[in-house]
Amino acid sequence: MKKLLFIALMLSGATTSFAQQADTRFYEMRTYWPAAGKMDNMLARFRNHTTKLFTKHGMTNIGYWVPQRKPDSVLVYILAYPNKEARDASWKAFSADPEWQKV
Repeated sequence: MKKLLFIALMLSGATTSFAQQADTRFYEMRTYWPAAGKMDNMLARFRNHTTKLFTKHGMTNIGYWVPQRKPDSVLVYILAYPNKEARDASWKAFSADPEWQKV
């Protein structure tokens, strides 16, 4: 019983320390529906250019998903930023980036 209580107290302390380090980042989920037959091109653009440009402009790539059924129908992804203001500045810089405009 003492061992179980010790483990419970340890877990309680771990939870408290996690709560003190709350994630204050700003997250954004974006969804793209490519034109018919264009999914492969869009995924190649993200893989070869877009994700690197996101990182260059202070965006954190969290994850990218396509559905198992109809995998050519939609791309969903999540980006993170330090805060909303950083998000706005990142997108402004990304949009103006000559490399992105060329891609």
